[in-house]
Amino acid sequence: MGTAGDGDRPRFPQENVVCPLLSHVQCLRALAASAVVLLHAQMEAERFSSSAPFISSEIAEFGRYGIDLFFVISGFVIYYTNFPEALPARKFILRRALRIVPIYWTFTVLAFVLRVALPESAFVSPSPSGTDLFVSLTFLSGRQPMIGAGWTLEFEMFFYAAAALAIALSRPRWSLVVYALLALAVVGRFAAFELGQLSALMDPYLIEFAFGLVAAEIYCTGRLPALKLAAAAVAVLVTWTDHDSILWAGVPAALLVYGAAKFSSGRSERAATRICCALGDASYSIYLIQFFTLPVIARVIHAAFQGQTPNLIFFAGFLGTLLIGYVCYLYLERPLQRWGKGDRPRFP
Repeated sequence: MGTAGDGDRPRFPQENVVCPLLSHVQCLRALAASAVVLLHAQMEAERFSSSAPFISSEIAEFGRYGIDLFFVISGFVIYYTNFPEALPARKFILRRALRIVPIYWTFTVLAFVLRVALPESAFVSPSPSGTDLFVSLTFLSGRQPMIGAGWTLEFEMFFYAAAALAIALSRPRWSLVVYALLALAVVGRFAAFELGQLSALMDPYLIEFAFGLVAAEIYCTGRLPALKLAAAAVAVLVTWTDHDSILWAGVPAALLVYGAAKFSSGRSERAATRICCALGDASYSIYLIQFFTLPVIARVIHAAFQGQTPNLIFFAGFLGTLLIGYVCYLYLERPLQRWGKGDRPRFP
């Protein structure tokens, strides 16, 4: 059977995996995580120096669009890994929880302990309460979790819950999810009440998950879902403001993900692709651990050199986070997932 990039019918996974079947999509995961880390590394370099690193803040700001790319990829992967037949709803949500929860809870508790133990340190925020910990662990912080970057997981978990509900209730399950996400985004834009901790339930970011679902449908079925595309276009136009990235980041991200899937090969012998796939595998660990690595690396370098070292802080923070994140993936994230599945962890 041909690969997805040679014009034949695309191959579909038996398990929830992306790489190596869709190696280029996995590379986009690495790109998204790296872009976010680059942004935060630049911010740390400026925080500890009066001068900026050679990467300006204007350039680093593009790293924010890694979030848009993450959301589109998430929608694409959920459709792709559940095509042509979706997992049962219970198994679906369990697998998603095992993917997200163990390492996130580990880092969240660690962040809580650090904040309580070091309330005067510039490394951490003011000492939190037990309520702060609870709403972070339950993904109900209202985009203010213990780990700053964790706000995106509140959107992810809601998307997974919506998908699981649709799988349980409906045969044309993905159509239901797409239209529900678009409708919630539109209603949320014009809601006359404050959403507070439930802000992830009605936000334009939900449209980007719908983008991913639609892109995956086009890729997997070869058909153009005209009604869904029209509904998505209307939702974007209705909800768009100058502060949103949905139109000029989410739409290109959807095209990029579809193109990456279309040209992905079943296997790649190129070293660069293998490295990208490895970083894509570790993208979740990289994304979370930057909360710890970037300020620590910046503070250590600042204390050691006692001078203006923005470029060193930037490079060490960026590359160090990628490396530590990958090690974290190998020795923490994967073993935690295996324990959650009842498997004995096998360390590399």
